[in-house]
Amino acid sequence: MTSNHLRTTWSLIDEISGKRTSYSTSKIKRKDGTKINSTNELMHEWKTYFEELLNVKTNINLNTQAIPPAPEDLPINQGPITINEVEQAIKQLKDGKSPGIDYSITPEVLKYGGRWIMNQL
Repeated sequence: MTSNHLRTTWSLIDEISGKRTSYSTSKIKRKDGTKINSTNELMHEWKTYFEELLNVKTNINLNTQAIPPAPEDLPINQGPITINEVEQAIKQLKDGKSPGIDYSITPEVLKYGGRWIMNQL
C-alpha cells in the first residue's frame, strides 16, 4: 500500500518537474469527485476554484476605530553611529558565513580585524 503512494508521489513529481510529460487531466477532479476529461473543463474548474478562493465574503466592520498614536516617542538615538554600536553589531556576526557583496568582507575579518577595522567602517 505504501509503495503505491510512493509511486504516485514520484510520478506526480516527475510530471511537475518536466521529466515526464503527461497530458492527462484525470489526476485533478471536480469538487464532487468526478473526472475532468478536457483541458477546457480543467480551465473552468481552476477559474471556479480561484473565484471562490479570492472572492470570500468577509465580516469586516468598516466603522472600526483607528489605532491611537503612541503616547510618547521611543528613545531612539538618531545621531551618528558610535564605535560601541559597531562593536556590538560585529560581535553578533556568525563565523563561517559567506561574504557580502560589499568588497567580499567575511565576518571573521570584521571580528578579528580589531579597532582599525571598526574605525574604517
